Amino acid sequence: MKRQKQAGQWIAPVILILLMWSFPGTASLQPADSLLAHYPVRMGNAWDYYGDVPFLGVPTYPAWHLYSAVGDSLHANGHRYTVIELIQYEMAGQSRPGALGTIRRRTILQRVDSTRLTIYRIDPWVRPMNEVLYDSLLAQAGDTLWSSPGALLLIDVRQRELFGTTRWVRKLATTQSLVFSSFETAEGLGMWSYSGGEPVGPAFVLQGAVIDGDTLGLPLRYRRPQLLALPGRLLFSKEQTEQTVVFQNTGQGLAIIDSLAMQYEERFYSQPYYHGLGYAHTFFTRGPYLVFPQDSIHLKLFIREPMLASGFSDTVQVFSRDVRGRRLPVIRIPVRVDPVSGMKRHPAAERVTPADYALRVFPNPARLPSRVFVTFRLARPEAVRLSVLDILGRTVMEKSWPWLPAGSHRFVIPIGEWGTGAYFIRMRGARREAVVKWRVVR
Repeated sequence: MKRQKQAGQWIAPVILILLMWSFPGTASLQPADSLLAHYPVRMGNAWDYYGDVPFLGVPTYPAWHLYSAVGDSLHANGHRYTVIELIQYEMAGQSRPGALGTIRRRTILQRVDSTRLTIYRIDPWVRPMNEVLYDSLLAQAGDTLWSSPGALLLIDVRQRELFGTTRWVRKLATTQSLVFSSFETAEGLGMWSYSGGEPVGPAFVLQGAVIDGDTLGLPLRYRRPQLLALPGRLLFSKEQTEQTVVFQNTGQGLAIIDSLAMQYEERFYSQPYYHGLGYAHTFFTRGPYLVFPQDSIHLKLFIREPMLASGFSDTVQVFSRDVRGRRLPVIRIPVRVDPVSGMKRHPAAERVTPADYALRVFPNPARLPSRVFVTFRLARPEAVRLSVLDILGRTVMEKSWPWLPAGSHRFVIPIGEWGTGAYFIRMRGARREAVVKWRVVR
């Protein structure tokens, strides 16, 4: 056991030396009178970061981290700390069943010893919750500081232009139980960037800050989201037992969907998706959901089969806000459940012809084995489903898109093992349908 401990003590310094070689520093020294400006942790100051949480060096999902100095506290150890609230908005997955994305709140205690020019922190996720040496402003490039439970290496000190001002920037690397990360501090800004556990490349970069009443950059908390939902109405029938709602955020701020509400929630269940990653449920999910700027999430709604015995109407109500709690306009999506085929209950749909979608299949007839190209055009964005039916009405294959933009689209169908004869391509939109007949020959 003693040998293992000694080995662990040697591993960390070796890797830290390699990190120093990877980031060659300069000999520049920052004036002593501006060192404390690297940690402006005063009540009322705030810092907003955006980045991608990496795994093995590959960005996996987006995240916002919002820090705010909200007060001060006298600790049992006799020292007074600035209380910093951290709110993390991450698309890491579900925080609980029925949610998409996670919202975490944490509190950090930090103090600056202006006499020794050292910074100490108490982090709630570090056990035991003891004071830890976080930084020493007197360190020079290449210095290694040992603190519990790891080590700190000052890699580089140089000047950079940030938010229109030339500032001194310090780059440091840390290790805690052989888990490495790095961060940068900037004069007059505080933390400029930091990684989430990997030494190469910053994962999070400061987007904006409020320092002593001055707003620098464009803080994320001040940006406004613009939430849209497509399609504008949902129709369920025996032939269409599921529908997909796409929530799009065309604004610059984060949209938080607090909840979804329906009058007959027990008659549905849902399945949220983010970039192909889905979460199955057996009930109607309420949220919350996070929709990042210029991004979207998908929500599949399924009608429970026994509920198709009789028709009824409902409305999906979407209640959302931004990160400062300001309410966004309520989105209402009408829902109609029709036990009879939508084609028969809605005469307008019967009048739709293949020409309305410019639906084409070529070559027609197609020879085995080969590929068939299906082209169509959308006048407006909508969900689309393409089905291939044989002469008996059986589904041979099917392809659906939760949302497609307006314009022309093409889909390729391989027909290597199909039998000869007549087939039908059926295309369904929000409330329209078109069918084209084609043949397969040898």
